[in-house]
Amino acid sequence: MILFENIIWIFFAHFVGDAGLRPDWIIDRRDRTWFIIASHAIVWTACVSISLKYIGILSLGKIAFLLLGHFASDFIRSKVGGSVYTDQIWHFSQLLIVYFL
Repeated sequence: MILFENIIWIFFAHFVGDAGLRPDWIIDRRDRTWFIIASHAIVWTACVSISLKYIGILSLGKIAFLLLGHFASDFIRSKVGGSVYTDQIWHFSQLLIVYFL
């Protein structure tokens, strides 16, 4: 049961950071500059990091992996295009990697 609850906390943090705390100015301009993408990646990483801290598994390596992975994924998607589903699969994979490693 604790495994399930922990995964729910992490996925909830993902949704808050990836959709709930993404204002219109980021949505409208995210394909124009790396700074906008970095701002979003930092907010998302902070949300997920709070959940990892809450369940007691936060580390600097995990923060770096989340931040760089999210930035790279969104940056590539903004320049090359791609499916939102592919993007979300990568983000969920990141979450499972940091939980189980």
